Amino acid sequence: MLTAIITIALAQTTTTEFAKMLDVDGDGIIHPMEAASALQFMLEESGAEGISILEIESILEERNLYEREEIQLFVDEFDTNDDGNLQTSEVPTEMGIKPETFDLNVDGVISIDEILEVNPFSDAFMIKMEVDSVFEDYDETESLKQFLKKNQILQNFCSVSMRIRINELTGTSCM
Repeated sequence: MLTAIITIALAQTTTTEFAKMLDVDGDGIIHPMEAASALQFMLEESGAEGISILEIESILEERNLYEREEIQLFVDEFDTNDDGNLQTSEVPTEMGIKPETFDLNVDGVISIDEILEVNPFSDAFMIKMEVDSVFEDYDETESLKQFLKKNQILQNFCSVSMRIRINELTGTSCM
């Protein structure tokens, strides 16, 4: 049954759209349980024993429309020059968003299509943003050398040149 649904759905919609629908967590990989969960959810939503091609197309269209509308609302909120796009200077930095993440063609203008291509709704994107934020926070507070000094990590070494000398490794005197 599962194979038949996938085969029929792929015949009527693009492979990419159907794959995105089955990739529930948005990591770019369709895991067997993830695909089964997505199809089960579609069946439960429809209340039927099976799902028609038209229903799959409808679900895809609704999802794409929802994502586009959400992104349009975001763009409208920060588009100060009302050109329908975001200039990199219009992107709010206090939200932790780096304009270069979305400006795929590096022209200083971020279109809705560029934002959709980055897929900001995916778990992978959210994780990347969080990791980038952590590294930025660390980089803004202090250098590695300052961190080591502050935490008295370098006190155990004779050299603060960030290089370990042979006598430091062997435990012999620094003098």
